[in-house]
Amino acid sequence: MNREEIVMSENKIKEPVIFIVIEPNTKANYINIFKALRSIYEKEPSFKIYTKDKTKYVIIAGVEEETLQIVIEALRKEFNIEFKAGDTQIIYKQTIKNTIKSEGRYIKQSGVESYGHCFIEIEPKDRGKGYEFINKIYDDEVIPKEFIECINSGIQESISLGMCCGYSLTDIKVTLYDGSYHKTYSRQMAFKIAGYIAIREAIKDIELTFLEPILKLVLESKDNKEDIIRLIHNSSGKIEDGASNGEITVYIPLRETIGSASVALKNLFKHALSIDISHYEEIPYEIQKNIANEEDFYRCEYVDLLNYKIEEDETL
Repeated sequence: MNREEIVMSENKIKEPVIFIVIEPNTKANYINIFKALRSIYEKEPSFKIYTKDKTKYVIIAGVEEETLQIVIEALRKEFNIEFKAGDTQIIYKQTIKNTIKSEGRYIKQSGVESYGHCFIEIEPKDRGKGYEFINKIYDDEVIPKEFIECINSGIQESISLGMCCGYSLTDIKVTLYDGSYHKTYSRQMAFKIAGYIAIREAIKDIELTFLEPILKLVLESKDNKEDIIRLIHNSSGKIEDGASNGEITVYIPLRETIGSASVALKNLFKHALSIDISHYEEIPYEIQKNIANEEDFYRCEYVDLLNYKIEEDETL
């Protein structure tokens, strides 16, 4: 396969939903991987790259498993780079199941003194509603308005990490309702850190659950309709009622379609009229137990391939 033959299908999904961890075995291979990825990305920007622990891991993330496998195959066969590649994994999300109040306080007394302090309430929102920040402080004697957005920024940075695994928190409302400041020592960064701390403190006692992406497929309803229905049901999927115009709409967990998914299911995807992420649903408890300790995506940093500069002193 030539580099010119790498063809990746377009997709309207903006954020990655799957990833593969690559582990280079030498510094030279780490550098070569980034050079090769940049070359591929310039032609087909259909994936994203993250790093973790400097040169220890490189993470390729995207929407379609086939896309990621094409990139890995090109790295090995076209660029002759040796590395270990893990299995395809889902980028899950997390949300909360109860309401809780929390305090974030940051005081730095050495060097340049800083002070930031806030009280927040966190509560769940309906599925798919995302993040909402509500400010209920209107008195500058409590917290001046120039610090409010700093608190919000710290909160959003903290929820992007989630509780574990690097899977972000979603479908939550955070209300800022109290706090305090110091006329001399309060600074914007101190309030950002206070907002960050408030979420980390809340997570210690809050009830969390994992969410998984659900695919929506529109299929042609032909003579094999019963086979399609049986296949979808065996893959934890659902069939939408009221099929019309010779089409069937089905919903299936993304986890059922990657890795060792059946050939029949993967062939079904190839002939789908359309594929998209429909929504996120809570993952069954028995599956959550298996992902609760995964850390591959935790504290990863996004890489702008076109502008990324490799530090020569980075080592494995």
